[in-house]
Amino acid sequence: MKTKNEYIDSLAAELKEWSAKIDALALKADRAAEHVKQQYAEEIAELRSKR
Repeated sequence: MKTKNEYIDSLAAELKEWSAKIDALALKADRAAEHVKQQYAEEIAELRSKR
């Protein structure tokens, strides 16, 4: 069983990974065509709400 600090560290690492994925998706959205940007914006908003 993990200690409290190990659990917190694993959650922090997971959040950091999610943030990196969100940033990559945001960059991809900035480079996308206008009609695709809305789809990415919705995905980013959903992911950020889960963060």
